[in-house]
Amino acid sequence: MTNLPHLAQPGGDARPDLHHAGDLTWRDFSKLVDQAKAHLAAQTMPPARRHRVFSTFVEMAYNVLHHAVRSEPKASEPWRLVKAEIALGHAGGAIWIATTNLVDARQVPALERSVRALRAMAPEELRAAYREQLARAGERAGSAGAGPGGGLGLLTIARDAARPIEFSFAPATADGGALFSLKVHV
Repeated sequence: MTNLPHLAQPGGDARPDLHHAGDLTWRDFSKLVDQAKAHLAAQTMPPARRHRVFSTFVEMAYNVLHHAVRSEPKASEPWRLVKAEIALGHAGGAIWIATTNLVDARQVPALERSVRALRAMAPEELRAAYREQLARAGERAGSAGAGPGGGLGLLTIARDAARPIEFSFAPATADGGALFSLKVHV
């Protein structure tokens, strides 16, 4: 796998306040979440906004770790390992969170359709869709293999976004990988 490019910062965003690039494991995930929590605690903002930014950061980082193409684990580190870039920053009063990770190119059409559909929804439509998906997930929770939060990741991110989600896909590897970049202003 190739190295991930540095996250693009469209619109002249300032450098990130928090940044992780390279290997990401579940162990790194918890450290990254703790860093984000500490960073946001030091910021002056209403508690509800702080919570929304934090939960969006956690959801985006979780989605990267859970859905990215797995890297070859090292013999000394047999757990899930992905290459990813995750950043949190602010510019002009807005807080943004951005991720880049490798996905299976076969997933790109469905993923692109999902993100485009979410971008087209009005805030009240996003809230209603979130409630419906949450209810459906609750109904499936008792069935084998169904998790209680199934399908809520991108919907949660879009619901909490202050602007339409920014995203892109780029071919990355000869073996069918694509770089998926996602940016949300909260």
